[in-house]
Amino acid sequence: MNSRSAEELGIFQRIWLKIRYRLLIQEVLTRLAGIGIQIQPYYLVLEGLFGSAKPEWESGFDEYSIGFLSNQDMKHVAALSGHPASEDKLLLRLKEGKKCFAVQYQGEVIGYTWCDLEECNFIGLRFPLKENEAYLFDAYTSRSFRGRNIAPYMRYQCYKELDKMDKVRLYSITSLFNTSSMKFKQKLNAKPLKLGLFVELFKRWHFDVPLREYRIEN
Repeated sequence: MNSRSAEELGIFQRIWLKIRYRLLIQEVLTRLAGIGIQIQPYYLVLEGLFGSAKPEWESGFDEYSIGFLSNQDMKHVAALSGHPASEDKLLLRLKEGKKCFAVQYQGEVIGYTWCDLEECNFIGLRFPLKENEAYLFDAYTSRSFRGRNIAPYMRYQCYKELDKMDKVRLYSITSLFNTSSMKFKQKLNAKPLKLGLFVELFKRWHFDVPLREYRIEN
């Protein structure tokens, strides 16, 4: 075996070990959740326009429409397979002042993300937001439209709409194991602020364990 082949084999072995290690951790966490112990490592992420140029992949969406949804649209959001909340709970979100930004294709909602303008409402990490901040949560893209850059397109359009409201510093939570979410946020130059560990015991006690803080360079 030549040196190049050995090097390539070493790379594949390291990749496989990382995948196997991650799958093992996920299996352990799934089993713990089954007995009432939820452990979720996560990133607190900073998002926004950051003065960046228009992404190359933003074109090609002429047949799609975007915008914030109203009360009448919540039945369509609730009907999507990725949403566990009922229409009544979604209407309550709107009543509380939260906003649902969506992308539609031929009048059908195919993706959405929710915006909280008051607080970061992640159960393990709650904090009030400043006037120029918003928290993005509960994002979903219809399975039949995945692989078409819908998620980053929708997110970027949401940035622009929030920017019109002077919301320029945007936060979100990404599970350490949600690689698809991490990838599309990386396309948008999102930056991790914190690595934390959310722990919930038997749906009664929950707390946050900070693991690492990241320095953001201007």
